[in-house]
Amino acid sequence: MLGGGRKAVQAEKELFATMRWNPYLILILMAGLWIAPASLTALEEKAGPPSPAGPVVYVIPFEGEVEKGLYNILRRGFDEAEEARATYILLEMNTPGGRVDAALDIVDLILESKIPVAIFVKGGATSAGAIISLAAEKVYMSESSTIGTAAPVMLGGGEDDTMESKALSYVLAQVRRICESRGYSEFKTQLAQAMVDKDMEIPDPAHPGRFISEKGKLLTLTAREALQYQFINGLANSREEALEQMDLTRAEILFRPEFLSEQLARFFSSTIVSSLLLTIAFIGIYLEFQAPGFGLPGVVGILALILFFWGHTIAGLAGWEGPLLFLLGMLLVAVELFVIPGFGFTGILGLLCLFASIVITLMNQPVHSPHFLPTFSWDNFTRALFITVMTMIAGVTIAMAIPFVLPIAGKTQFGSWMFLHFKEDRQRGFQSAPPSLERLAGKRGIARSTLRPAGIAEIEGQRVDVVSEGGYISPNTPVRVVKVEGRRVVVKPE
Repeated sequence: MLGGGRKAVQAEKELFATMRWNPYLILILMAGLWIAPASLTALEEKAGPPSPAGPVVYVIPFEGEVEKGLYNILRRGFDEAEEARATYILLEMNTPGGRVDAALDIVDLILESKIPVAIFVKGGATSAGAIISLAAEKVYMSESSTIGTAAPVMLGGGEDDTMESKALSYVLAQVRRICESRGYSEFKTQLAQAMVDKDMEIPDPAHPGRFISEKGKLLTLTAREALQYQFINGLANSREEALEQMDLTRAEILFRPEFLSEQLARFFSSTIVSSLLLTIAFIGIYLEFQAPGFGLPGVVGILALILFFWGHTIAGLAGWEGPLLFLLGMLLVAVELFVIPGFGFTGILGLLCLFASIVITLMNQPVHSPHFLPTFSWDNFTRALFITVMTMIAGVTIAMAIPFVLPIAGKTQFGSWMFLHFKEDRQRGFQSAPPSLERLAGKRGIARSTLRPAGIAEIEGQRVDVVSEGGYISPNTPVRVVKVEGRRVVVKPE
């Protein structure tokens, strides 16, 4: 058991030594970890549905909150529908709303689609969902659904949650643009604006003195009210009924699946998992700076960062600005450490780039989006800043506490596997060399191996590395120690 423990310790030392002194191997590993998920995504996107003959309706689920990840899924679905030569794209909508910038991106996607898009509201089209439904060529609602209350809401907003007047004006202009592009009547355009602007008042043309939308309240319509005011195309309690009204009952139905890469990306980009990845990254980076060379903590830290950036990018929550800014920061820090003596402006700028890359990614709003500046929210920015600072503090704190926590954890049943349960002391046979070799001077022994001139001799029952004074000495030849110089023991034949 002792020998096995010694071999395990030696193997662990060799592993760490290998990882410390082979940075090129580590860089290749990091590149593979980045390329593999990206390749998986590319293959999945390329493997679209077949192209059947006849009318085809490509059904894409539109469930949950409107956010950038959903936009990215819809974008891929539209591309696949085009490859399948679909006759219609049908979005089955049930959403409580969400981000206004993501909603406007989805609107642009629908308006620019080469394939007609219809929406079947089977649950609700609230807030951002109401704005998106305006872009579709046809809208059908189940009798239990509602549509409206589309005042733009910013993530992490205050008590009112309604955006500032400037952003509200921008969204109203976008609503008018959508209505103009679809050729809606002035009355329907007013209804759409009343869902966004609570100060808009619309009288009921059928009942003088009554109002469809009262001042101070956002407009929300039931399915029957929406049909009455010709805000939608019809009522349908199932997909089949909606297709029947579209004269597509004989069309082939294709469903858009959710790919593995999208599931992984949405998992890694979730708030809890992304915060955990950042904490692990900061722990690894801090520990790496405390040790010479480049080893396991650095590998773990970089892997966590790759998963963080990859998840947000593939899910569509962030653009490539974050990863590019991170690489620029790493380059500036490397130049400061290995090229420029000391640590000055270049290093500080590199650290700021690293910090900014994480904040930009956590904002879940690609900078290159045309709706970034008009819908920018300081609440969203401060949220991303807060998460970055807190994960950094948590990571550094945990890394500093590791030397104190590990000995305590080693005493538990779960953590006992991390430690050896015996000391490799002299009494157990673990001894690399005697404390001093001076006592061997003048002693006699026997050469146990060929000395040419170095070899092994047994002196007073102890095997010692020796060097012969007179050159070659054959095994089993009696020898005597003539001098000891530190670790160097010199012998000559008797």
